[in-house]
Amino acid sequence: MNIVPRLFIVSVLVLSSLIRTTAAEAARIRMRGIGKEYSIPEGGIKLRVPAGTESRLLPALTVRASRRSDGALFYRTLDLWRHTQLLALWGGQGTTAVLARVKFPPEKRPDELCLAADYQSSRKNCRRVPGDHEISEWAAQFFDITVSGISPADINGELKWRRLKTDQRRNALFFGYGTENGELRMYMLRIGWEKAGVGSDAEWIRLAERCAASVCLIPVRHAAGEKPGTYAERLAQAQKSISGMRGWYIRETPNYIFATNQRNRSDMRRLQNDLELARELFKRYFPPAAERCGVGVVKLFAERGEYLRYVGQNLQWTAGIWNSGVRELIVSPHGGKADDRIAEKHLREVALHEGFHQYIFYAANEIDPALWFNEGCAQFFETSQLRQGEAGVLDKNTESKLA
Repeated sequence: MNIVPRLFIVSVLVLSSLIRTTAAEAARIRMRGIGKEYSIPEGGIKLRVPAGTESRLLPALTVRASRRSDGALFYRTLDLWRHTQLLALWGGQGTTAVLARVKFPPEKRPDELCLAADYQSSRKNCRRVPGDHEISEWAAQFFDITVSGISPADINGELKWRRLKTDQRRNALFFGYGTENGELRMYMLRIGWEKAGVGSDAEWIRLAERCAASVCLIPVRHAAGEKPGTYAERLAQAQKSISGMRGWYIRETPNYIFATNQRNRSDMRRLQNDLELARELFKRYFPPAAERCGVGVVKLFAERGEYLRYVGQNLQWTAGIWNSGVRELIVSPHGGKADDRIAEKHLREVALHEGFHQYIFYAANEIDPALWFNEGCAQFFETSQLRQGEAGVLDKNTESKLA
């Protein structure tokens, strides 16, 4: 047989195989549908997202500056604006989904720096459904996209939806609003897909519309008689941050709430005991202003790489941080090839160091103390012998340097 016909036959077979594969992938998208239901009580909403996507951790706030006098952390107002309205993230199989609650008007000075507590107290909630220009401005600022128009979406659901046309082709963005017990609720839902040629854009948009139609309003979780910062609120915060996350779970002690995907349960129990003992030690030296100090939320990662992705580019050098902006003590496991004894010592020292920052913040009525005091005491307490109730046991090398 001549080589040309052979090449032609091979080419036809390959091409037909590609066509069949593409058609099969398109068929899978048409059959894919929406997945399991997610409930987000803090946002007063439940919904379904494309099948195959999983819940993702909400990103930590990026610290932009700290005050030298007391170590107070400053954040960009745009970061705070986004963080306070972001409800949930999902991703997987080339698809992403983002849900936000439209709560505050767009930032007029997005690059200004401020303290998280000051930001929260100075913002007023939106009390009415915004006009087209305001909706476009909100979406552009939150998603960093250009909105070219807004049209009603033909969606039969509990909320009234409008679809936003953007400069990004493979995404569907919706603004929806409704009322629950007389309270106005407004949301943005964005669903994006990455693979070109796998199903038409129209098929993906119909799938996104089905997700929007699945939205139901539920009562916002408010614990009766609870004030901000109490155990119920902190527990809800921790549960929200890991909602739907595979392998993540909550562990509770009298003064701490742990959110973790740590597979070594003995390490988890040891950390729980260490922080409870450490708090008693901290109280002995620095009694809190109120009888009951703030509840501590602790996020412990199973892998160093997970921690680095969570804290962001500017904090890659850290082994743990206390982020007062989101009220989280975030701990990384040992990243190197260390034996169990060294890894255990590392985890305890990091937790005690950052745990002191967390404790003193609450003990002083959520006021950051001076940096020299905060860091000096944290370094002192990280070497505590907790079982003996002794604080600041220094090795000979460290002691000689301080002498």
